[in-house]
Amino acid sequence: MRKLLAILFGAGLALQVQAQSEGIHLEYMNQSVKPGDDFYEYAIGNWRKMNPVPPSESRWGSFNEVNENNKKVLKEIMKECTAKSYPMGSSKQKIGDYYRSGMDSTLNNRLRDSPLRRYYAEINGIKTRQQMVTLLGKFMSWGSRPLYGFYIDQDQKISSKLIPYFSQGGLTLPDRDYYLKNDADKVKIREAYTKYISNMFMLMDTVTKKMLFKGKRYGNNVSVSGEKGRKLADQAAADIIALETKLAEGSMDKVSRRDPYKVYNKMTLADFSAITKNINWAEQTALYNLPPTDSVIVGQPDYFKKLDELISSEPIEVWKTYLTWRLLNSYAGYLSDDFSEESFNFSGKVLSGTKVRKPRWERVMMNTDGSLGELVGQIYVEMAFRPEAKKRMLELVNNLQETFRERINKNDWMSAETKKAALEKLGTFMVKIGYPDKWDDFSKLEIRKQSYVQNVISTGKWRMMDMMEKYKKGVDRTEWMMSPQTVNAYYNPTNNEIVFPAGILQPPFFYFNADDAVNYGAIGGVIGHEMTHGFDDEGRKYDAKGNLKEWWTKEDAERFDKKAEKIVEQFNNYMVLDTIPVNGKLTLGENLADLGGVAIAYAAFKKTEQGKKNEKIDGLTADQRFFISWANCWKNNSTNQAVKMLISTDPHAPANLRGFAPLTHHDAFYEAFNIKPSDKQFREPTERITIW
Repeated sequence: MRKLLAILFGAGLALQVQAQSEGIHLEYMNQSVKPGDDFYEYAIGNWRKMNPVPPSESRWGSFNEVNENNKKVLKEIMKECTAKSYPMGSSKQKIGDYYRSGMDSTLNNRLRDSPLRRYYAEINGIKTRQQMVTLLGKFMSWGSRPLYGFYIDQDQKISSKLIPYFSQGGLTLPDRDYYLKNDADKVKIREAYTKYISNMFMLMDTVTKKMLFKGKRYGNNVSVSGEKGRKLADQAAADIIALETKLAEGSMDKVSRRDPYKVYNKMTLADFSAITKNINWAEQTALYNLPPTDSVIVGQPDYFKKLDELISSEPIEVWKTYLTWRLLNSYAGYLSDDFSEESFNFSGKVLSGTKVRKPRWERVMMNTDGSLGELVGQIYVEMAFRPEAKKRMLELVNNLQETFRERINKNDWMSAETKKAALEKLGTFMVKIGYPDKWDDFSKLEIRKQSYVQNVISTGKWRMMDMMEKYKKGVDRTEWMMSPQTVNAYYNPTNNEIVFPAGILQPPFFYFNADDAVNYGAIGGVIGHEMTHGFDDEGRKYDAKGNLKEWWTKEDAERFDKKAEKIVEQFNNYMVLDTIPVNGKLTLGENLADLGGVAIAYAAFKKTEQGKKNEKIDGLTADQRFFISWANCWKNNSTNQAVKMLISTDPHAPANLRGFAPLTHHDAFYEAFNIKPSDKQFREPTERITIW
């Protein structure tokens, strides 16, 4: 929900076999390829041959390898929490009962989707448009968001205050383009989506289907099975896709959503209600217990205008069908095997290219971890986090921060005025490593021995309630947006903080015993990446206090934009799967962070004894080990379906590009591997961009 700028959005999981000195695996390299022709293949080509995408995954890479290690720890946590009964309300009781409820396939298969019947009944009871709008508010209190997003965060322009945010929603497919573009892949996915909706409705029991199809639009049908039932389900699917397509037409595109000014539209609830005549937002938010507020942020006003128009124009029966679908689809993965299998067939196989499902224990374990975050995290850090890792990380962060400071001072394109403000921002970075000093309070969350989906819904309700409680207390800058076991890192602009959870402090990102070249090339690059997010095309718009504010001179901002546009052009010219172009504007922030991250990490590395001497280890110079270590972070194989989905939705460039593209702007890279103008990836010195 928050605007976090992370090293990777999502990750997946194999223990690394150590070879030679720690950190660089010579057997992963394809040294038959010239590094100047295809550095990614040179650095990790053999690894890609040795590590095809497993049938249960849509992609496999470095993040998956680390997650595989984490899964072993999580498995031990689940084992401990289910080994015996713990006092009601204790952390281990909640973890154990949540996990057990997911593993009880006998109960879940017997109940099928019956735990949702009370919610189906509420939808079925809608007779007027106002009742439908009221039900939207109830959905929110259940932790479900069928038509719009809602969260509470720091005010982007007054970071010392919390404020409610409203954002577009309503789409089941990954992005508006899946509804609006007519290329062969999108058309094929829409056809599969239609079949998926129809299949899911056919799985519902007779009572529920009669409830769903009893209106005039569906012929007041009594018979809902067999061929007649299929026709009704197909019509319902067509209605849903038609409605979602209209919502997509009113949605803001993904590139525009990256502009923090475009999505910062502050207004009172009365002003908000004026653009949605069918929704009184004071009444709507009271349904999910939002305390009185003087203003809110509406991310995409045009979407809410479109939603309001559709509330008036679309038949009530279509809305009831749509809401039933959104409810069913949201919880399908936690229902009986037939529902969850059908959900996987579409979201896993069609959208991502995953061939087989993960085993039940793994799916339930990962959901338990994701739902109970810091509750699991407290046990995780006791079992798996080495305190000395925090000390080593702080040293690296301090080294890179000092190097960044020096580079800003030497910057030849920025004025003294903007430099001063940039240095102030860099100097006030809050650094969080490992795990929170203060843990989330789960005391009001009730997890019981009940069906899996009931515990999932209970968690969603608690999160909504907990968010309201935090709103009353005000900004808490100690709060973490990722659990300690997450394999990721992020920069949060409104807190001006860089955060490195314990989960990422493992090979190939962080080694306890590797030489400096390896660690600076890997976790050093990650640290530099997150620091640079504070100064990328989005992050640079926030000042030292985390406020969205113009602190650059007009001339400096223009010079920055010209340099950034060169990076946009570079990535626009890359293709994936031979024919699909990378979106340079969508990926700009992450590409700038990679560019700056490598530059800062390399400059910091050259201050070390190893960096100064540049001696060989295993036949590789220190500089070569640094750049190969960076590429190792981006080891990856993906299914074609996953590549297509990510290129449409992910603000990160494909992994192979991240492994080499930022390096082509650094003179030291060319010197390290003796790259010549005749080599394929050679970039003319005049075309090499240095920003930070």
